[in-house]
Amino acid sequence: MPISWTQDLSVNIVRIDTEHKQLVAMLGELEEAIGLGKGEEQLQEIVSKMSDYAKVHFQTEEKLMAKHSFPGLDDHVREHEDFAVKVMDLVFEPDSEHSSPESVLAFLKDWLVNHISGTDKLYGPFLNERGVF
Repeated sequence: MPISWTQDLSVNIVRIDTEHKQLVAMLGELEEAIGLGKGEEQLQEIVSKMSDYAKVHFQTEEKLMAKHSFPGLDDHVREHEDFAVKVMDLVFEPDSEHSSPESVLAFLKDWLVNHISGTDKLYGPFLNERGVF
């Protein structure tokens, strides 16, 4: 099932939602490449682009959480670090059974949706209460 942005994924912070939308769009690029039979050929490029963007996005989140003393910051940072390690493993272990374009896409979709709807949703109300929208 194709991934698309829905309001259910909103954390009610414009900048974060905008960055999340961009990550969802990048997953859409990978889905499209797979659908066109070009998943294998475009996998590294798309995932590398997404990884680079995710680093910037993670910094945005972490700076906001640190600025407002969000109590879950350390756990959130660990999730980001674990994700980065897993993505590097997927991208740079091309012989792994888990590195097919379809497997990578499934992992990225699952991780992103679960991370946003679970972990990110925790800081949304906390930051909203401090005037961050």
